[in-house]
Amino acid sequence: MTGNIITSANSPFFIASGVTSNFDIVNSGGTEVVLSGGVARKTSVEGGGVLILEDGGSGDSATLIGISGSGFGNFATEIVSQGGSVINTAVSSGGILVVSSGGLAASTTVASTGFGAGAGGLVLSGANGGGTASATLVTDSGQEAVYFGGTEIAGTVTSGGTLFVFSGGIAAGGLGILTSGGVIVDGVSGGGSSGIDVKSGGTFEFIGVFVGSDGAVGVSSGHIDFLSGSLMEVGTGAVVSGQTLNAGRTMIVLSGGTELDGTLSSGGKLIVSSGGFADPTIILVGGTEIVSAHGTDVGAQISGGTQLALGLASGATLFSGAQIVKSGGVASATTVSGGTEIVSAHGTDVGAIVSAGTQLVLGRTVGATFLDGGAVQMVKSGGITSGTLLSAVAFSGGTEIVSAGGVASGTIILAGAEIISSRGTASGTIISNGSETVSAGGVARGTIVAGGIEIVSAHGTDFAAQLTVGGFGGVQYVFGLASGTHSR
Repeated sequence: MTGNIITSANSPFFIASGVTSNFDIVNSGGTEVVLSGGVARKTSVEGGGVLILEDGGSGDSATLIGISGSGFGNFATEIVSQGGSVINTAVSSGGILVVSSGGLAASTTVASTGFGAGAGGLVLSGANGGGTASATLVTDSGQEAVYFGGTEIAGTVTSGGTLFVFSGGIAAGGLGILTSGGVIVDGVSGGGSSGIDVKSGGTFEFIGVFVGSDGAVGVSSGHIDFLSGSLMEVGTGAVVSGQTLNAGRTMIVLSGGTELDGTLSSGGKLIVSSGGFADPTIILVGGTEIVSAHGTDVGAQISGGTQLALGLASGATLFSGAQIVKSGGVASATTVSGGTEIVSAHGTDVGAIVSAGTQLVLGRTVGATFLDGGAVQMVKSGGITSGTLLSAVAFSGGTEIVSAGGVASGTIILAGAEIISSRGTASGTIISNGSETVSAGGVARGTIVAGGIEIVSAHGTDFAAQLTVGGFGGVQYVFGLASGTHSR
């Protein structure tokens, strides 16, 4: 048979055993049913039309084009029942291919369907579970949904396509790949995917699953390979552990997602988005972590790489490389034993302990401690420090340099030196040992010299210093202006 037109008037239209029907058109209200042993080739299903493949029935190269977003009744629908099979179906806008348990759809192309419940696509679902699809191509705003009992084998998700794997569904690899612009949303309420290569430009999102260091998903024996240029997203309820990101691989931890024990090396990037959590991350040379606003990283180990904190970075240890606290970001209890911590304008650092390396302050710091002579706090224009402690574990303490436009308040000097440069300001400094030097153009206010030395250089200015005299009292050397100094 050739060229049958099926409408509500001659529906349902049956293709019986031994019959092959070519180029049929199923209009709105029409239903074509392919029975066991029957074959439908190159069928065109329009909006509101239905093509059903019963047990033993088969279809080849159907085209599904309906009315997108207007409800299931206006979809161009192909249903593959248990024992039925189709190959080379093209699902376009407003089309939907439903494969029930025991059904098979091979080499389907899904494009331009849009996303969400009101859009079409390939759906592996049914009353008794989903069926099987193999070698599906999901592209150009197409979507595929794998529900309980459904399995996608060796599919390809490419430019603008999305694959959703729901609870009890499986996406298994083989030759399956995720390429540029493609997205897989995996593990929605506990689904699983395995054996998939995520290629450059591809995105794979985990939701509600645990992913181990070998890329194994949940209890699956398979794994996900993320290639250079790929993107891994860790969504709500997902935990990804022990991943190494390098050579152009990127992970984004979304709200409700968790990354544990990750390692970033050359070319690797971790982005902890708002509501995401990372604990801890090792950042090696060439690796980058970005903690976004309202994201959190705890215990990062920075050894030559870079951490940018726009959210909360707590308990990081900086051996070499850089921690950069950006505007709105907060670093708490950072330990600096090398490298540079940069607190940018409107960024905040609380409780840093610096034994070596440099803290560059253009924002605000509170309660930083500098332990050795190799530890330096540089307070630049716009920078404000409060309660900095210059101490020592050996013989010499740290150094605080207050540059033009910088302000240091309440610094305590047990060892080491505070240097106030031209147009820099320090107030309320307490010198127990060590020194404060007010350079030309610098200003100190309310310094308490209980021990050690305050030097007011030529053209430097000190207001209202207090000197403790006798015993281990301090000394003030004035070569500039000291006004209101009094002894006690």
